[in-house]
Amino acid sequence: MERHKIIDILRGFSLFGLFLVHLPLLGNSSFLSLELETASKLEDKISYLLYYIFFEAKLFPIFSFLFGYGFALQLQGKAGKDSSLFLKRLLGLAILGILHNGLFFNGDILFTYACLGFILYTLRNKSDKLLLGIGLVSFLFSSVTFYIIGSTPVTDGEMQKLIIDFKASNELNYWNSVLSRVHGGIAIFLFTFLNNWPTSFAMLGFGFVAGRRNALTDPSFLEKIPSYFPYLSLAIGITGGICSTFHDYFSISKGIGMGIFALASPFLSFCYVYFIIYIAKRNMLPWLTEIFSRNGRLSLSIYLSESILMGILFQAWGFHLFDKLRLHELLLMAIPSYLTLSILSYYWFQKMEMGPMEWVLRTFVKSLSREK
Repeated sequence: MERHKIIDILRGFSLFGLFLVHLPLLGNSSFLSLELETASKLEDKISYLLYYIFFEAKLFPIFSFLFGYGFALQLQGKAGKDSSLFLKRLLGLAILGILHNGLFFNGDILFTYACLGFILYTLRNKSDKLLLGIGLVSFLFSSVTFYIIGSTPVTDGEMQKLIIDFKASNELNYWNSVLSRVHGGIAIFLFTFLNNWPTSFAMLGFGFVAGRRNALTDPSFLEKIPSYFPYLSLAIGITGGICSTFHDYFSISKGIGMGIFALASPFLSFCYVYFIIYIAKRNMLPWLTEIFSRNGRLSLSIYLSESILMGILFQAWGFHLFDKLRLHELLLMAIPSYLTLSILSYYWFQKMEMGPMEWVLRTFVKSLSREK
């Protein structure tokens, strides 16, 4: 197996996971207030359970981990000899994130990774033990923020206003939708800061340490992990999702349920990573790992393309499918949506060696270097 192919496979898998997470969130206003007991049909209840137990908060940690892993690999290469290359790349990611947030999706993660990347850069020469300790503290802090979010009461009137505003934003033409995202940018940033930054920083740090050790490309990676641990991680991850979803049945508050959920979710993320590596190294499902690998090489372009595609699908300037599909239909839509981008990536690589947004980022970094 090529040195970094396994990383591309994992990136491609996590990109598919982002569709599973984002399509229900962006495609139906009722999802904002949906609870298991309020889901009226059996297929909606099953979809709700699948979403919160297996998808929500399980796939972004993988994406964050791989960004941290990639940062370490970059610092082993040219960026390690010329640190300005690394910083210029982070600046480029920040700019792309700001543009992405305004033009298509106000849940962008690139700006977050760029900001956290600057912090991680200042810690690049610290010991693995210190980085893991900082990551662990950040990880524990994320459970506190989830507890606070879960414990903060939302009245029926406030929820109705959120739903009405969400519906209205999907009725706008493209340019007015851009203005709406820009107008709400600060509020979204504050929510992202509390909700995503602690977990993202923890996983970036863990990924950075793993990248310094080339852990994922170690031929003995699977053998070094105790055979019971993936199954234990699976059990912990599922238990966390159940505690959050069924908190009333366990007589615990929603805040405590979400705190447990935040702590347990990355265990399921690890489980996914382990089994994807297992499948790849055993050469099982080679057609699937090849799709993941090819898409992983275009991870920046596909991540941004997902937002464009979902805008076309749901908003008034596109096909206007917003609120026309139920939860299970939105989850199933992840498959054709991902396959569409997979087909485009296949034909792109027939002519090109680099993704379009990867080329833009590299060109931006080179232009700054020339100016210097």
